[in-house]
Amino acid sequence: MTRRSKAKRGIKRILEWLLDRDVVDLEIATALGKPAATYSRRKDAADFPTFEELEKIGTHFGIHPRWLQVQFGYLDEDEFKVRPTPFMVDDRTKRLPAISELPVREDAPPLG
Repeated sequence: MTRRSKAKRGIKRILEWLLDRDVVDLEIATALGKPAATYSRRKDAADFPTFEELEKIGTHFGIHPRWLQVQFGYLDEDEFKVRPTPFMVDDRTKRLPAISELPVREDAPPLG
C-alpha cells in the first residue's frame, strides 16, 4: 500500500483536489521524469511518494513541495513559523500571488 497523506489520500487524489481537475498518471510520470510504465509500477510501492518525489511533483505542478512533504509526514508542521500553504509564495513580498499574477498554462482552455 502506498504512503497516504494526513487525510488518508494518495498523491493523485491530493493533486486532483488542489488543481481542481483530473490528473492522469502520465502527468505524474512526466513530473517525476520517468516513463509511464515505470511510474505505473512505482505508484504501488510502499514508499511512494518519497521526499524527493514530492519535491519534483510539487515543483512541476506549482504546489509548494514543503506543504506536500508535511501532508505526507516527512516534515513536521511545527518546523515552520508560518503554516505552509499549498501554493507557492512570492519570495520577494512573502505573500500569496493574486489570481491575476498566477501563471497561465499553455494547455489551459480559454475562459470565455
